[in-house]
Amino acid sequence: MKCSLPGRRAALRILAVAILVLGLGSAVWIYTVAQEELRAAQNEEESASSVFLRHPEYTKKYQRNLELYGGKANVLADRFVRWLESLGEGENLAYLVASASIALALLCLVGASLAPLPECDGGS
Repeated sequence: MKCSLPGRRAALRILAVAILVLGLGSAVWIYTVAQEELRAAQNEEESASSVFLRHPEYTKKYQRNLELYGGKANVLADRFVRWLESLGEGENLAYLVASASIALALLCLVGASLAPLPECDGGS
């Protein structure tokens, strides 16, 4: 009887390639859209007061109130949450999607290489 790779290995390899192609393609698209939005934002002239009106978390009063009510831990937690939120925007999101797709594709390839080989019968 003829031994061949199991369908599971082939399926995992195809899945890895699909994840890699779709993930990296999406990352490139997100990156280009983010660059276009950045150029559009740079073309608009904004005064410092309008930035503070839209983003009060940049003011000293906001930072002081955070520290007053919750201490240094509250200030650090606020910075951490804002950092996490920034991962979901623009170029950072593109890098995150690309990294995740590479990691998932590698995981699928490792799973495919660790899949057990079929047992071969001498055949009768």
